[in-house]
Amino acid sequence: IKKMEYKEAIENYVKIIELNPPNSNKYLRELGELYEKENMFYKAVECYVKLLNSKTLDVSTTGVLTNQIGTCYFNLKQYKLAIHYFKKVILIKEIPDVYTNIGLCYVNMKNYANAEEYFLKSYKLDYNNAKTTSSLGDIYYYTKKYKIKKRNILAIIFFINDTIYINHF
Repeated sequence: IKKMEYKEAIENYVKIIELNPPNSNKYLRELGELYEKENMFYKAVECYVKLLNSKTLDVSTTGVLTNQIGTCYFNLKQYKLAIHYFKKVILIKEIPDVYTNIGLCYVNMKNYANAEEYFLKSYKLDYNNAKTTSSLGDIYYYTKKYKIKKRNILAIIFFINDTIYINHF
């Protein structure tokens, strides 16, 4: 779908859901994703919460939707709410990127100790994750842990074979 077509698609999904409420669950996820693409994060959360409240979802889908809610709140800079939902995902399954997202929330809240804790949890699950390693390097810079930061930069450069990654400050 092209950018201009998102609004039209949203209107069509809303009409379908209004005309056929018993089958709305079939369309709420797609509608939520469209809202996200249009930066209408509160509307997206509304769709995902309706789906979660339907209690007809498997564990995997519940985790994905809960993560999407956390991502929406992150994009809205409501980091405490984002953390709340990301932690619910971790109760379902430990996913390195979700730990990283929690760490990023804490960075944005300038709580570097908690950020480090969650980045390290992510790192232990996937030490090749460049986003996590870079984020660890960033907080070590912010907290003046330069020796540790150098080690992390080397890990990033080593991990990305064909591309040299340098994080300038």
